[in-house]
Amino acid sequence: MVEKRVKRTTIEMPESLFKQIKALAIEKDMTLRELITEALEDKLEKERTKEADQKRIGRGSVSSRLIGVMERFITPDAAITLLIRKCERYGYDPMYLDEEYISEDFLKDLCKSMMYLSNESEDVCFEEMKSALEVE
Repeated sequence: MVEKRVKRTTIEMPESLFKQIKALAIEKDMTLRELITEALEDKLEKERTKEADQKRIGRGSVSSRLIGVMERFITPDAAITLLIRKCERYGYDPMYLDEEYISEDFLKDLCKSMMYLSNESEDVCFEEMKSALEVE
């Protein structure tokens, strides 16, 4: 997105990072300004998407309990994204997940996907997920 008005600023960064950015700009046939602007726009878009995903979860919900377990195995961002994608696949709304209707297949699939990102066993994950759903 190119805007007519620009704001000039100075950024201090490690020299090694600057060299990497400069090399990438040359490789991509971009100016430093274009590369840095694009990188910042991408970062802002990811943050907006992350915030929107977090709003879809709901505090104190079944989803947030599952996320709590998932965060023991993977990063919070990965947990939110994975839960939302699995809910979409199974036709669940992450905002209104109900433990009575969550299938074992859903939990096993969720654990299987998490284990690609973690060193724990699927069985440990599955038992913790079931336990989180039983507590309330």
